[in-house]
Amino acid sequence: MNILATIGQLDPAIQYTDRPTVKVVIKKDNKLLILNKGLLPGGGIDPGESDHDAITRELQEELGVTVKEVQEIGTVVQYRNLLDKKYLINGYTAELETTGGAYRPSRRR
Repeated sequence: MNILATIGQLDPAIQYTDRPTVKVVIKKDNKLLILNKGLLPGGGIDPGESDHDAITRELQEELGVTVKEVQEIGTVVQYRNLLDKKYLINGYTAELETTGGAYRPSRRR
């Protein structure tokens, strides 16, 4: 995926743990939906999980929705030096498909 931006600074003294994540801009009827308390919905990619699987799981957990026509935007790399983590945030757009599914507030990582 194409790197769009880097947030924070690489500290050579830190051994970072990579944290791959997904974020999704949801569209419906040519309108953008920013959901989940003003933040883009999404979250961490679990070991062995594809980006698409993580999108499906996270959107069900956070919003109770399903999406279709998922399209890649690009990646933002974020260094969180206080946590010794390097977030690899893979961004996508998708069309809202269904609402009203099982909603479970997301767990904090």
